[in-house]
Amino acid sequence: MTFHTNSAAFRRPARVRRRARQRRNLFERLEARHLLTAVPFEAPQVVDTDSQINRTIHSADLDHDGDLDLLAGSDGVYWYENTGGTFSSTRQQIASSAEADNVRRIATGDINGDGAVDVLSISLVDNNLAWYAGDGSGGFGGQQIIDSEESTDQSLFPVDLDRDGDLDVVASDDGVFWYENDGSGNFAASRTIISISGANIVTIAAADLDGDGDQDLVAGDFTNDDVRWYENDGTSDNWTGRNIVTSVDARSVDVGDINRDGHVDVVVGDGNVDGSVIWYQNDGTPADGGWTANTISIGGSDVRAVTVGDMDADGDSDVAVARQDSIIWYENTGAGFKTHGVDAVSSGEDVLATDLDSDGDVDLASIDAGTNQLAWHRND
Repeated sequence: MTFHTNSAAFRRPARVRRRARQRRNLFERLEARHLLTAVPFEAPQVVDTDSQINRTIHSADLDHDGDLDLLAGSDGVYWYENTGGTFSSTRQQIASSAEADNVRRIATGDINGDGAVDVLSISLVDNNLAWYAGDGSGGFGGQQIIDSEESTDQSLFPVDLDRDGDLDVVASDDGVFWYENDGSGNFAASRTIISISGANIVTIAAADLDGDGDQDLVAGDFTNDDVRWYENDGTSDNWTGRNIVTSVDARSVDVGDINRDGHVDVVVGDGNVDGSVIWYQNDGTPADGGWTANTISIGGSDVRAVTVGDMDADGDSDVAVARQDSIIWYENTGAGFKTHGVDAVSSGEDVLATDLDSDGDVDLASIDAGTNQLAWHRND
């Protein structure tokens, strides 16, 4: 019997061929724009492909073996064990889809003060803001609900707002709210930082923006097209909101000292057709409106996520983004930013910058919601 390798029986399905052509065409467009030159990142190493994990990613040493494991979620929350830079393809469940449906954000920290890494999640369909106690070996207890209000189902951030030594939790949607932790994982009822009718605050971050020793907050409102920061007066009960920018569809924010002047700056990704990435320089007097806009990138597909990290190990903060069609990092040259492509994707959803292979440099992990692909990109 003669076999013909070009026969229809051996051809890939049409949708697979089409996706491959789209990916190849996008790489050609990136190359034409000089985005794929001088890239320190290797080709993506696929960890998993499943719709259950195609929304958000995070990393932490969940099993206390000295390396960072990966977490991902959408329909449930799952983690992947890292063994020296090789990730298990078997995902381990922390929360089922019945407990966390349409997960928007995952975070980690020692919530109950026992020294083990715990996990937090916030999910849209069931409105659950919850945490899961880690045992230090990669096992997790059942879901512990912090809140189930519709007003807090978009984003979360664990941070010690009241400076008592434990991690509190901030959550957002049509406002920003915080939950005081008693140190054992028991949370008080929500306290309102700001409530805005019709808002859609999809991204929050915490940092000491005014240099007074307490943690302030940054919040991006996708519906009202603004990014605001909220000054903590030191008691965590009185907050003053001030604008950073009022003309951006903020899909993602992150913080870092971009120009190395000792002040925490804010990076914003525009989730609309403009596709801009802008950093706002903090001059040290943010309460007086001391923010200056600086362009990292204008144009391109919409930005789904931004993250700050030193990708090229030169001592300053670079920026990586997940766009609708690509994963890109922007090299901080000190005089501006240089653009480098990392990967072509069909629907970039999230990106993470951290050292996943324990070699001392910053790697990237990303999610492509179009192919349900969780992958990481080794920094060589």
